[in-house]
Amino acid sequence: MNYEDRVDLEIIEDLLEMSDEDNPEFFADHLVRFSKFMDENKQNLIDAIQGCERGKVETIAHSMTGSSANFGAKYLAELCRSLEQNAKSMDSGEMKLKYGDICVEYDQFSAYIRRKGA
Repeated sequence: MNYEDRVDLEIIEDLLEMSDEDNPEFFADHLVRFSKFMDENKQNLIDAIQGCERGKVETIAHSMTGSSANFGAKYLAELCRSLEQNAKSMDSGEMKLKYGDICVEYDQFSAYIRRKGA
């Protein structure tokens, strides 16, 4: 499978096009904000999972779903949505596995998007 099947190229291209001579750092600035948001929320998410705070897991995963989708990280958004929708029925081990999947996909998306914006 081509990695580009896991992203929304239209959103990514739109974000890249917004970096122009009037605002050349638009994409880079948004990437920094997205990365900071995701890093903070990944930590908050694992803390909530370890504390078995299912409502908090849902809320954090919901925020991560929206941010991922808005940045074109389609598969990452799907993983976050799955955790959000199933947190109440998952045990701690299942949530940790899903968290691991989210972290792996986030790392892959980050590498991909940095190459696109370079």
